[in-house]
Amino acid sequence: MEKTHMVKSALSSIALVAVLAGCAAAPPPEKPADEVLKEGLMNLTDVKAYSYELALKGDLTDPLGDDVQFDFTLNGEMDAMDKTMPKMTLDVDGSATSDAGGGSLKGEVRLDAETLYFNIMALAIEGEDLPSEFTEMMNKWWMVPVPEGTFDEFAMMTEEDEAMKEEMKQAMEDSKVFATPEFVGTENVMGVSSHRYKVNIDKRALLQFAREASEAQGETVSDAEFEEAVAELDKVEIAGDVWVAADGGIINKFDGTITLKGSEGEPSGTISMTLTLGDFNEAVTVQAPADAEEFPVEEILGPLMMMGGMGAVDDSMMIDDSLTDDSMMMDDASLDAMMDEALEAGMTEEEVNAMMDSFGDVNIETVGDVGIEIE
Repeated sequence: MEKTHMVKSALSSIALVAVLAGCAAAPPPEKPADEVLKEGLMNLTDVKAYSYELALKGDLTDPLGDDVQFDFTLNGEMDAMDKTMPKMTLDVDGSATSDAGGGSLKGEVRLDAETLYFNIMALAIEGEDLPSEFTEMMNKWWMVPVPEGTFDEFAMMTEEDEAMKEEMKQAMEDSKVFATPEFVGTENVMGVSSHRYKVNIDKRALLQFAREASEAQGETVSDAEFEEAVAELDKVEIAGDVWVAADGGIINKFDGTITLKGSEGEPSGTISMTLTLGDFNEAVTVQAPADAEEFPVEEILGPLMMMGGMGAVDDSMMIDDSLTDDSMMMDDASLDAMMDEALEAGMTEEEVNAMMDSFGDVNIETVGDVGIEIE
């Protein structure tokens, strides 16, 4: 008899909890799913401050057939309510590996408009011994003053800028990027009751928005270029879930997977991303590290360039504009000599080829007898 009473009491308690949980959950939205998502996206464009959490993971095969994996998390806050005085915090932690090697990074950045602070807690590059000048600077706060007026131009919106902004917002409103959205349920996102939808990304609609956004900025995208982009994006699948805050109707989370379906000689694999947003339009306070020291740029620049294979830099390597002779063009023999010198300085063949490729079609001219100038 007592056992039966206990069972009934337990079942009653479970039923009560279920009822209360159901009452606490927000009801499903009355509007169609595509309207909720479109409004959520438009509302997001008006956000000037927010906190964020971003997780990025990838498992890819690059065009050369090498396997590449990465796993990074980023979180922090952004505040651009005063465009001339932006504020930001960022924590980053992650690693990447490939057949050629790998590395890891853990650090923190803070910006209060007038000063940039950073702290590299950990940095490792497989097969590389970091210079002592660099490792001695790790695990402590450094500061770099931001030049006065750096952000002033961001606050100067001309009539043309305003018109462009409105065109881009209209293009976003007209687009239907989220294809066949399906309501899943209601969940908490950073403590906010939010509606969850399963979506696929309409790639053509996404590219059409990108095209209209480019044209709003004065660029021209031809039909041929557009169709070429469509063909390339057909090799990619994008799907996931989107959350929209029940109160305020703003997108506050995206959890998706990008699948690259490249054939041989093209990248393939998956990239997953989870982005969570909150604390919309709440002012951000940046705490300045009490023990931050001014960053010695000159002391660290040399070791970093050595790591890149460029060798030490001294005044004799600086180029004087007065020495430029426009009539003298560097010939193939001079280029070959420059490549040989780079290899002798410690650069690998791959690094030299990458350096030469980066020159592209730029004009390489001799500069007296001391070096070259790249225009």
